[in-house]
Amino acid sequence: MTHNKEEDEIKFLLKDMPRIQDDQTKEQLYTKITNELDDKQSGSNKKVRLTWMVPSLLSIAVLFLVVVIVQNSNSNDMANESLSGDQETATEESADSATFEIAEEKAESSQANEAEGSMEDSALMDTALSSHLVFEDDLNRTIIHLAGTEPNLQSVIPVTLIEQNNNREPEHYYNQLDLYVNEDELGITLISFEGITFDLLEEENRVVGRVKEDFKIKEGTAFANMFVKVLSTMFTPLQIEEIIVESDQLSESQFGPLDVEDNRLPLINEEKLGYKVYQFSNNHPELLVPTYRNFDTIEEALAEMQKSEPEFNLKAAIPNDTSYTLEGIENQLTITFTDSEQFGNNQITVNMIESILMTAKSYGFTEVQFQLPIDHVGEYTFDAPIQIPIAVNPYDD
Repeated sequence: MTHNKEEDEIKFLLKDMPRIQDDQTKEQLYTKITNELDDKQSGSNKKVRLTWMVPSLLSIAVLFLVVVIVQNSNSNDMANESLSGDQETATEESADSATFEIAEEKAESSQANEAEGSMEDSALMDTALSSHLVFEDDLNRTIIHLAGTEPNLQSVIPVTLIEQNNNREPEHYYNQLDLYVNEDELGITLISFEGITFDLLEEENRVVGRVKEDFKIKEGTAFANMFVKVLSTMFTPLQIEEIIVESDQLSESQFGPLDVEDNRLPLINEEKLGYKVYQFSNNHPELLVPTYRNFDTIEEALAEMQKSEPEFNLKAAIPNDTSYTLEGIENQLTITFTDSEQFGNNQITVNMIESILMTAKSYGFTEVQFQLPIDHVGEYTFDAPIQIPIAVNPYDD
């Protein structure tokens, strides 16, 4: 019932629609529809082909760009590597060259420093070495010959006072010996001349000893002998042979065992002496001292100088591992040494040279030619003879 009603409504509506009239034949309409369908299909195919070709072309373009980029990258990498390699090589060569130049400069600087250091060391060494002699060239000031003894009275130790004040007379120092010589500093003992005043008459080559009544020499032959040796060391360098004794009441007991005949005390001009090195302790300076033994020849004196006497604080002046030959022609002594482990630019060698010079002086030589395995020590060179000194053991007041 309902279904029939709906159909009736549809029919009624269709009848009310406008009338449409088409004059085309069936063949024309068919052809038209066919052509429209063909056109749509052709457009659809073109779109499909174009849709496929675009990504293909893009892919090809991308691949091409990738290839180009990769090639350029590789080329750049190779170029960079080559450039980097060249730069590294150049850098390495430059670095090597710089390193070589720096090393060469360092080597040259090191050699220069070593040479300079060697010269400085040598200069410092020469300055550090102590000389025990006074030469005539050094006489810009007055020198005063003084002396002390080894504490056990075994050796006389000469001391040469270098006078700083030329306004003082020499006897000023002789009469105040203990004020100008520090026996503790030197490790020596001074003989007391208390009770005697010395008056030096240089023009007459005389010295007068004015003796007070309370003066008396210490007992003992050893002290009396040392008393005379000290006075002799002080005055015989001035060509004085005796001391004239003046006293209001002179008695023989004042001088003990010494023979003061006619108020004259004879001095001893010691000759033919050998010299050794005295040092009271390691805290005291080294000094050159005569042995005061009678040696007939200088060969005997030099042989004795190779012996130490530690009980008297005496050290050998010549190393005992060397030998030597001597030749004396007129006033020149030539001494030729074989090698010694102790020879060098050192104090031992200086002590040997200076001890021999003093020994040669006591035998009347005026110069010594040394022939050693070394060419110099301290300020001494051996290419020419060395002059004899005038004094030993300088000491500034």
